[in-house]
Amino acid sequence: MWRESLRHAFPNSSGRRKQISSAMERVRKFRNRLAHHDSMINVDVPFEIRQVIELASFISADAARWLERQSQAMSVYAQRPIALDDTVVVPAKNAWPLYEECRAYVCQPGRAFRKVERIAFYADREIHRQRPQNLPHRGNGRGSAFTQRQRYISLHTLETATSTEDL
Repeated sequence: MWRESLRHAFPNSSGRRKQISSAMERVRKFRNRLAHHDSMINVDVPFEIRQVIELASFISADAARWLERQSQAMSVYAQRPIALDDTVVVPAKNAWPLYEECRAYVCQPGRAFRKVERIAFYADREIHRQRPQNLPHRGNGRGSAFTQRQRYISLHTLETATSTEDL
């Protein structure tokens, strides 16, 4: 019964029970945190919202787009008072193609980083990020790169910025 029904209930998924149940479990856990008024301080809210939209897209692409348009989560998230520098942005002219291919970052010799949660890549005059789009850098001229060594920013700021000028 499951095999026959899942592909009809979630037509845009793989139809595999494991994919659907794990997506639903992630959304359920997030929903419970919200419903029980747990702290959202250490929660990657944009990631959680993407999980909800992904699950909705399994049912209907139109419903997922509608949810994205109606959601006020990112505008509320942008007002969040906590902004720790938990992300390092590295210049990645050579490292970005390797990361895209292997999902690995090889640090330059002699370079050290302070403790961070995440890494972002600056290449081709933009910071590469998963979603919704890369973050452009509009500076011009010699020495105008966003970073030539490394730069620390908050994930919150990175996710709410529209260009590197906002950082």
